[in-house]
Amino acid sequence: LLGPGGASAWAQGAPPAPGEARSLSLDEAAALVRDRVGGRVVRAETRDEGSQRTYVFRVVSDDGRVRTVSVDAATGRLR
Repeated sequence: LLGPGGASAWAQGAPPAPGEARSLSLDEAAALVRDRVGGRVVRAETRDEGSQRTYVFRVVSDDGRVRTVSVDAATGRLR
């Protein structure tokens, strides 16, 4: 189920259903970044380190500032 901006209900803070051990897709993480940070995602990268997946996004704000945002695929937390 996708919420506003295309982010899943789980990505918006609702935990996965019991027995559902899933992580965010790159598209879900990008939607989460757009919803929470704003601006335009201009680059996306997937980094796998062991069993941990992180998505790294380059975002350009409306005023032209460039920012790098990381998303933990398992928790949906932005860094």
